[in-house]
Amino acid sequence: MHKALCDMLERLLTSDQQTLASMLTPQVPGPGTLVTVKKGREGFVTMEPLTAEQCPPITLGSWYRPLRYCWIGPDFHIAHYTALLLQVQTE
Repeated sequence: MHKALCDMLERLLTSDQQTLASMLTPQVPGPGTLVTVKKGREGFVTMEPLTAEQCPPITLGSWYRPLRYCWIGPDFHIAHYTALLLQVQTE
């Protein structure tokens, strides 16, 4: 699923940035996504935007934070994070 999502995003980034932007912006209409799964050893997962049909915007609550504010910033240090996790687990 992760690979299918990354593949779709990479394709849209080079071929259709407007569709990509609408998919990543909940306040505007955008396409739904078709997910195809084939089980088994030769199985696969693909994802494609359904650009023919636009889905309405999503109503978000005050909890919503735009993705650009959710990234781990340059001040993140894995050692500090790990120490904090250990502290929380022991409490």
